[in-house]
This record gives sequence, structure tokens and C-alpha cells, in this order.
Amino acid sequence: MQPPEIGALAPKVPFWRAFTYLRHTVWLDNPPRFLRKLFPMKTYQCIVCGYVYDEAAGSPSEGIAPGTKWEDVPDSWVCPDCGVGKSDFEMVEI
Repeated sequence: MQPPEIGALAPKVPFWRAFTYLRHTVWLDNPPRFLRKLFPMKTYQCIVCGYVYDEAAGSPSEGIAPGTKWEDVPDSWVCPDCGVGKSDFEMVEI
């Protein structure tokens, strides 16, 4: 019996797409440690009022799903506490 060809073992979906699916569905609430290192989530703080946007938590009350990167937040989004735009937020380490 011959071993299967390498191409037969490869998934039909690109690796990054399957990985993104798992990241956004299965591991979103409690990702494995190695994923947290590969895809670090950042926090951004409003310099006017101190509101903190956490990429891992998102802002469901504002219609932004958990896991949404800062770059993917619409430019029209405003701080829910004071109403300033994205330009008035700075990345902070918490």
C-alpha cells in the first residue's frame, strides 16, 4: 500500500481562511495561549474621556462584534461616552 499524495492530505480551504474561521467562532471567548501570541488583541483609550476600546471584547452595544480589530472599526464610529472620533484614541497597554 502506498501512502497518499501530499496534495490529497491538504485541505481544500486555504489555511488562513480556516484559521480565521476558528479564530472568530470557536476560540473567540477563550483563545489558546499560542493564538494570543500570534494574534494579540490591543486596547485603545479615548484621550478625552478615558473610554477603553478592547479589541477582544469589541463594543456590542455600539454594533461592533468581539474580536474586531481597531483597523476594522468604521471611521464613522464615535466614542460612546463623549462622541469624539477614532482619531482621538491612542493604543494603550493594560
